[in-house]
Amino acid sequence: MDRHLIPWALYDLSGARAPESLETMQDYFRRFRGLRGKSLDGISYESLQWSWCAFIRRWNRMLEDGRNFQQWLANREDIHADNSIGVLREKICENAWNVDRLCYVHVHES
Repeated sequence: MDRHLIPWALYDLSGARAPESLETMQDYFRRFRGLRGKSLDGISYESLQWSWCAFIRRWNRMLEDGRNFQQWLANREDIHADNSIGVLREKICENAWNVDRLCYVHVHES
């Protein structure tokens, strides 16, 4: 069953349709994981492999649909930056500072 869910080894491009260079695909993968607030550090090989396979499936599906993965990724990063809690916190504190107010933001993440 796992062979059907994770058919490719980590950084294996054999399943990708019209892939770019390995270095470029690895950069896209890092950015793809970053959209979900995840990094490549401190993660088990199996978890990264699952994520790599999901990335390759997304790449292939978008190519089949005639959509541009790079453009989609850049758009998602822009949306993420616009809606990021950290960015919002900085904007609120900057606005408060500009009108001589103190700002304290406490975010509880779970």
